[in-house]
Amino acid sequence: MLLDLKAGLREIFIEEGGNLLALSRGSQLALREILQEYLARVERDPKGLPLRFHPRGKAHRVLLDPRVAFGKPVVRGVRTQVIASRFEAGESPESLAEDYGLSLQEVREAILFENLEGLPQVA
Repeated sequence: MLLDLKAGLREIFIEEGGNLLALSRGSQLALREILQEYLARVERDPKGLPLRFHPRGKAHRVLLDPRVAFGKPVVRGVRTQVIASRFEAGESPESLAEDYGLSLQEVREAILFENLEGLPQVA
């Protein structure tokens, strides 16, 4: 018998009788809608194994991939922390975009992901 296990939010879930049960919490019922939204952020290979995680959703450019930067948050391979640190040191989003070959929107998302204030709006 093959079990359909799902992982997320530091929990392991199994689907049983149309319900999701949290195995690590004594078979406590999970809120399907919330869990499905979270699990939709995980990209999987053809076998269903997790490959990458989009912490803000797949429409956003920040992702975590264990094969890139040891799983640290990146935008097209550039660590968000590096971009945010340079911005915090006074560099403009335009110069960061040019240095890393990113769009202004990608730079903005990296900085916002790191929760820095003072970012000018990018059209």
